[in-house]
Amino acid sequence: MLKILFPVVVLVAVLLVPANASNESSVKRIKVIKGNDDQVDMVYYFHSLLEEALSYSDEAMGPVVLENVNFEHGQNRTFRLLNVPGELDVTYSMTSPEREVAYIPIKVPLLDGLLGKRQLLVKKSNAEAFEDVTEEELKLMVGCQGDNWPDSDILESNGYALYRAEHFESLFHMLERGRCDYFPRGINEILYDYQKFNGRYGELHMVDNVMLRYHAPVYFFSWAA
Repeated sequence: MLKILFPVVVLVAVLLVPANASNESSVKRIKVIKGNDDQVDMVYYFHSLLEEALSYSDEAMGPVVLENVNFEHGQNRTFRLLNVPGELDVTYSMTSPEREVAYIPIKVPLLDGLLGKRQLLVKKSNAEAFEDVTEEELKLMVGCQGDNWPDSDILESNGYALYRAEHFESLFHMLERGRCDYFPRGINEILYDYQKFNGRYGELHMVDNVMLRYHAPVYFFSWAA
């Protein structure tokens, strides 16, 4: 944990706290995206990590508290909030070259690459099709992905066909209806998603013999310089 916290402490102090220095209150407030209610464990992890990092700045800069911002829209719209004064100070997401140019990344990989190791959620009735599936066969199928997710571009540039949607839960609708054949989920996400959505959108199955792997670090991001 200290390996992650130390650079986060330094960078959060440099990038986030000074922007609130003019705040008349003795308690500085950092507005952070609340996150998706369907991924509460991940939201708790990111917020807890940021809170602990900020606690190390108390002695030098005074207390800093997080203030949740409710904004359940696509990732690109969330990022644009960073440039609206007073709306949002920090968010967290998979990085991309475009995001690192337009915003300030705090370049500490928060999930140690886990999000770039993707297993597949599929309909249980279609599980047999994935038992001995090859890469070429998988590329003939259609995956479900978020419209603004950076790895959607990664997958498409490598020849994978995708059905994109902006809202997270609608991807499970599309999987249930057969608009797509599989939904790649990070190995840190798939069990939680299976337990939460299995039965709600038909019977699901976790494919354990296929993994998509690519570089997909998750960073905290702050407003553009």
